[in-house]
Amino acid sequence: MIVFRLLLTLSLISFWSVSFAQVFPGDANNNGQVNNVDILYMGHAFGAFGPARIDDGTTFEPQEISILWENNFPDGLNYIYADANGNGLVEVTDFITVFLNYGSEQEMVIPEEYPQGNLGVDPAFDFEINGIPGNLTAGDIVTVPIQLGSEDRPLIDCNGIAFVVEYDSEILQNVELNLTTSFLNADQQAFPLLYEYEEGEIDVGITRYGKAPVSGWGNIGVLSMIIEENLIDFLPDDIDSIGVVIRIKNIMALDTTQQPILIASDSIEIMVYHPDALVHSNESDPSTGVTIFPNPSPGKVYIATPDPIQEIQITDARGARLATINGKGSKKMQLNTTGLPGGLLLLQIHTSKGVMTRKLFKHK
Repeated sequence: MIVFRLLLTLSLISFWSVSFAQVFPGDANNNGQVNNVDILYMGHAFGAFGPARIDDGTTFEPQEISILWENNFPDGLNYIYADANGNGLVEVTDFITVFLNYGSEQEMVIPEEYPQGNLGVDPAFDFEINGIPGNLTAGDIVTVPIQLGSEDRPLIDCNGIAFVVEYDSEILQNVELNLTTSFLNADQQAFPLLYEYEEGEIDVGITRYGKAPVSGWGNIGVLSMIIEENLIDFLPDDIDSIGVVIRIKNIMALDTTQQPILIASDSIEIMVYHPDALVHSNESDPSTGVTIFPNPSPGKVYIATPDPIQEIQITDARGARLATINGKGSKKMQLNTTGLPGGLLLLQIHTSKGVMTRKLFKHK
């Protein structure tokens, strides 16, 4: 009888502890917060199946667990936490739940621990800055390729990676990261996640489907952005330039045993110049003899060239055409810019000798 009661008590304790364990949909690593690291756990368990939850909802609220799954992650957590929608299968729709619940938190959050790689020792991120123009100013478009690893230091047996791109959201506008085909997803057996949770940050995650590690290095994406058009508010008259930092942080790369792969970070500082530091009251190009006056312009601008002007096209900094003026073969022209938007404008001056592009800053 005593043995029976003991067994019954242990069974009830076991039932109680399992029945009242909870899943918060999307929090695959059960640390209390939904973020890009969670898809690395889902990728590890991708294709696994087990008993469906009683409540198969995806709202970020406690979902009761009745029966644990057969498999556990290497850290001991049960696979059931990766089944975000509770249907009994870890699949693509679970990744979507991460997107829907991104940033949601439980009452207690265990912060992620991000291992730090060392430059010159471990694989590293690398911003390719060779193509960045030297005189960036208001309205300019910037593109920066991002490379991961190198021929000398490739990633080995990577099953997924999460990281954050951080930038100055006051100076850099319309910032986008376009993930390219890379060694991580060349076989299309990987899930990408991009999420702008905090202002000035892009959270990124790429995970393989299942335990399917890859090795390699190369370009993984291109970061594109536009320099704020109204730089005058950020650059006082006595300052002609400002350094803008972009960096990669919070890097978490895992192999198939969920051991971290050390990766070194990277950051760049791009110099952005006040428009008045790049254009002056009289701009004369000694190689072409083109004169633009006044610059900046309050509403009218005079253009003189040594060769007959066929046409002048005016565009904004993004390349959108604002006006086209027939030069009629004249070497001197007066343009009325009153109806054009203020800020940086580009003048494409077509002559018999070719096309010259000049910057014109118009007062608002």
